[in-house]
Amino acid sequence: MPKYPPGTHRLADVVHTICHEGLAPTPRAVFVIDKSTRDRIVLLDPTLAPCFRRYIGSEDIHRYACAQSNKFLLTLPAGWTVATCNTPVAGVDAWHAIADKYPALARHLALHVADRPKSNTHWWELDAGVVVPPRDRAVLTMEWQRTILWVARMPTGYVSASAWIDCDADWLLGYLNSIPVQRHMQAARQANPRWTVCDIVDMPVPEVLVTDADMRALSEQNYHLHAQRLHLVQDGLLALTRAFAPLGALPTPALERWIELDFAGLCKAVSKAFKNDIPARVQPEWQQWLELNRQAYSDLSQQISFVDGAITKEVSQQLPLPQG
Repeated sequence: MPKYPPGTHRLADVVHTICHEGLAPTPRAVFVIDKSTRDRIVLLDPTLAPCFRRYIGSEDIHRYACAQSNKFLLTLPAGWTVATCNTPVAGVDAWHAIADKYPALARHLALHVADRPKSNTHWWELDAGVVVPPRDRAVLTMEWQRTILWVARMPTGYVSASAWIDCDADWLLGYLNSIPVQRHMQAARQANPRWTVCDIVDMPVPEVLVTDADMRALSEQNYHLHAQRLHLVQDGLLALTRAFAPLGALPTPALERWIELDFAGLCKAVSKAFKNDIPARVQPEWQQWLELNRQAYSDLSQQISFVDGAITKEVSQQLPLPQG
C-alpha cells in the first residue's frame, strides 16, 4: 500500500479486527446442504442443530446486501470428534464412534463419500485455526465481481464462502463500496500482484469519516435500498416459480434475470425453464405485474445512484483518488 495520506489511519487499526478467510468447502453435497436435508437430520437428532449454520456462497453476495439463502453448512469444529465421541483416534474407529452416537449424521456423510470413513483424518471437521463468524451479530463479507469488490452485510448467524471482517459498522459498509475506495483497491492490486482481499485491512481510512453522521446515514440508507431491490428480484422469481414451475423444477439463469426482460422475453424464459407457457388468459395480469416490478426496480436504482453520488462526494473530500 502507498503511504497513508494525512489524517488517515490503517483500517485494521480503526476497526480493531483482521480479515478472515471464508469457509469455502469442496463442492461435495456432503458439506453444503439444503434446508430440507438439514431439517431431516436435526429431526432425527436435535443435538446436531448447532452444527449447521446458514451458508452464503459467493454467488449470494451482492453489493451492500446478501441474497436470501436456504443453504446450510456443516461446521463441526476441529476436535469435535474427540470431544463428543470420546475417541482420540481417526479412521474407521472414529467413524464407528460417530455412527454409534450420531447415526443420522453418519448416514448423511456416508451417503456421499462412502470411501472416506477409512481416512486417517477427521475430514468431517473444519481445519484447525479456521475462524467462524459469530452467531450473535452481523459481519461484512466480500467477493470480487470482475474488477469490483462487492462488500455486503451478512445476516446474523450466517457463515460465508468469502472473506469477512468482524465488523458491521454502517460507515464501513458505505466506505468500502464507494468509488474512491474501489479505485484505491484496484491501484493496490495493480501495484502488488500478490494483493488479496484480506489485504483490505491495510486500506487508508480518513479519521473524520468514522464518526461522520452523514456518512453513517447514507451508508445505512444505501444498505436498505440495495436489500429492498435484491428482495424485489428474489420475491419476483419465487412468484414465477410458484405460478408456473412443475414440482422440483428450478429456474434457469435467464429466468433469474427476469427483471431485465420485456414481457415477450419473460414468456420465453418461463417456457424454456419450466416447459410451461404462461396461459393466454392470465398474460395481461402478468404483463402488468412485470411492468409494476420493473418500475419499482428502476425507482430503487435511481435512489441508489443518488445516494452513491453523495457517498462518493463524502469520501472524495477526505480521500483523494489515486493518480494514474
